[in-house]
Amino acid sequence: MTPEEKIEALREWVQRHRDNYRASEWGDGFTAAVQEIRDIIDPPAPQWRKRVDALHPRGVTGTHLGAALYHLSHVANPGHYDVAEELANVVVVAEVAVGNGWRADPDDLRRGLFESSETTGVMFIAEALTNFYEPSNWRVAGNRAAAWLRHILDGGAE
Repeated sequence: MTPEEKIEALREWVQRHRDNYRASEWGDGFTAAVQEIRDIIDPPAPQWRKRVDALHPRGVTGTHLGAALYHLSHVANPGHYDVAEELANVVVVAEVAVGNGWRADPDDLRRGLFESSETTGVMFIAEALTNFYEPSNWRVAGNRAAAWLRHILDGGAE
């Protein structure tokens, strides 16, 4: 959100709420107002991004490809592993492999050789690792893993 959009959103919010709070309700109204304004100025991070950021300090053990395939093998076995945790690890591997501060974007789901409406699944992520060259393969795989993770934790597109 640009600064101009934030200012406009605040103006709209003030117009909607200026007559809503009587003096006796001022304390409750103030608390609600502060939270709503805080969300406009600095929107909270989505759950998928929080999960990925929590894993970043651990980094990647071994090769990037080995680490990604390791975590994808766990995603393929959901009865024994936390799929969200493993997908977050795949996103971390991709972000570390690309480097330069790159962050996965779940809205960028470039298609590969296999055109399909399917946007989740181990093969959808693994296909990116085989059909693109570095660092594009890691960008695509990271974006796809982030999209699936967002679907699990946040219920889809933001």
